[in-house]
Amino acid sequence: MKFDGKNFTIVDTADFYLKFSNASDGFPVPIAALPDGRVCLTRTYDTTDVNFYPEVKHHIRFYNQDGTYQNMNLEVKGGHQNEYKKISSIYPETNEKIWFTTDENTWHDGVAYLSCCSGISLYENNEWIVFDENNGLPFKKNYDSSIIYDPVYRIAKINKNNYIVNATKMIYTMGPDNKLKPNDLLNLGRNSTVIRATGFDQEYQYANYFKMINSPEGANKLHSNQGEIIAYKNEVWIKTGRGILTFPQNVILSVDGNETKQGENLLIYPNPAVDVLKISDNSNYSHFKIFNILGREVISGNLNSSEIDIEKLNASPYFIIIYDLNGNRHVQGFIKQ
Repeated sequence: MKFDGKNFTIVDTADFYLKFSNASDGFPVPIAALPDGRVCLTRTYDTTDVNFYPEVKHHIRFYNQDGTYQNMNLEVKGGHQNEYKKISSIYPETNEKIWFTTDENTWHDGVAYLSCCSGISLYENNEWIVFDENNGLPFKKNYDSSIIYDPVYRIAKINKNNYIVNATKMIYTMGPDNKLKPNDLLNLGRNSTVIRATGFDQEYQYANYFKMINSPEGANKLHSNQGEIIAYKNEVWIKTGRGILTFPQNVILSVDGNETKQGENLLIYPNPAVDVLKISDNSNYSHFKIFNILGREVISGNLNSSEIDIEKLNASPYFIIIYDLNGNRHVQGFIKQ
């Protein structure tokens, strides 16, 4: 259906209930609007066959505003062309550059479970670029030696030269060369703030979520219910099933060329704080800036003492960036009560 601001109009109908649904969990498939007005979504099945996994003729459909459309097959590494592709997100960077991320499609072949078709596929200037190990995407093998790449859930461009990529075991940074760079999840967890936690996990558990998995072999993993990635000014927001995670961009990448350090010898406390933030050692640091959750600078100053007055701040999550004498930055999230 299409909504023009006043009325809903039926654009297309389905004669099979899974045509616009994710067969593995029943949720609607991803949909995205292109700058030129076209709408792209996954076309799951093109048959009324009672077979639950019929042949897939087309994976993607581009709708025009008049209701006409064009079909297209999604290209991936691994699997067969007519197999169902579990598209986790569609991200149109431009009309001619559209990113598709895919989760695993898993089935039992009578001997063992097989998986296929996960990863990243880029459709740019009418050609497909499919990521593999040369892009830094990890992979494993099924029992029949076929390759399965790590599932990827979201990709988003956060500034001129950098993307964030959420995969099953890692949050990557990627530049224009399409090379995935693993981030230090320990540092990410240390410098993140949870705006809201949902489900069974308490906020303090979620804050430690990344700290527990500082390697791809960790016990936990990032889940496919990760939602949208939003970049606003110098901050990144990631909506997930466990809460909303926020952190400054420079926690995971160097925006202006200065190195962002973890600050292992720097202690900023207490957290949460009421009136004052204390700095364990201010002798090697020159100045600081504090940002709210919208990325707006609210306090800045020189580090003339080991205490920073935050009494006038509203109760909310914040980020403090402390600059050392070499211009490098040390970032930490904190909560003002």
